[in-house]
Amino acid sequence: MVLYRRQTNRSIYHELQAVIAGQRYQIEAYLREGFSYREIGKRLKVSHSTISREIRRNRIRENHYLPEVAQAKTLKRRVQPQSGVYLS
Repeated sequence: MVLYRRQTNRSIYHELQAVIAGQRYQIEAYLREGFSYREIGKRLKVSHSTISREIRRNRIRENHYLPEVAQAKTLKRRVQPQSGVYLS
């Protein structure tokens, strides 16, 4: 018996991707215009889950998203070692 993987209409942009610095400014502009996470994802060719995660991780206060702050938070997370991981 041979099983075939079902083809879907999902585009290549549904692969796991990171948001790059330049896209953060576009995300901010789209949010100000009232676009949904799905629409922003389509326009940037990134999954809507990636957009949601980006905003959740990097927002300030409740609903404010600033690309400069988001970039700074991203760089800070990149340099800090994860807690609880010790090398001997």
